[in-house]
Amino acid sequence: MYFRTVEMKCIGKYIIATVLAFIALNKLQAQQVLVKGYVMSIDSSRIVPLANILNKTSGKRFIGNRTGLFKANLSPDDSIQITAIGYESLYFVAKDIIPEKTDDTIQLFMRPTAYLLKDITIVYSNRRQDSIAQLAAEFLKNDPLMNNYDRVVKADEGGIMSPLTALYMEYSKEGM
Repeated sequence: MYFRTVEMKCIGKYIIATVLAFIALNKLQAQQVLVKGYVMSIDSSRIVPLANILNKTSGKRFIGNRTGLFKANLSPDDSIQITAIGYESLYFVAKDIIPEKTDDTIQLFMRPTAYLLKDITIVYSNRRQDSIAQLAAEFLKNDPLMNNYDRVVKADEGGIMSPLTALYMEYSKEGM
């Protein structure tokens, strides 16, 4: 009887700990807000397709679609980084962009940037004489079977033709 009461006390502690954990998780999830918006270019108000939204606090990534639209679940204290090819990165705290009404969409503007690439010069030299394509071309150029055009011109002398054409040419009046 004594062991049973000890077991019940331990089970009660686990139940209470589980309930408290669920309450804490619900509070954390209740703080998150679904943010919808568009990523646009600041100079021409054109959309920025496929922008990468990184929640640096939780490590979650969201990607905007080809029309610039994105959706992300954010807490007010999350730090956000938005990047796109050809644009400067944006860094901000989520409470700065969370709208007052949950149905509202926001617009984020990114500044275009130019990347300076190194100049390169391509010099075509040192042709390899032993490449497979070079050897195949030389073989086909010198192959007597491939370069024999007489068999096409002299079709009645056994060139390239079907057996029916050969019989027709052999036994018909026109072929003789």
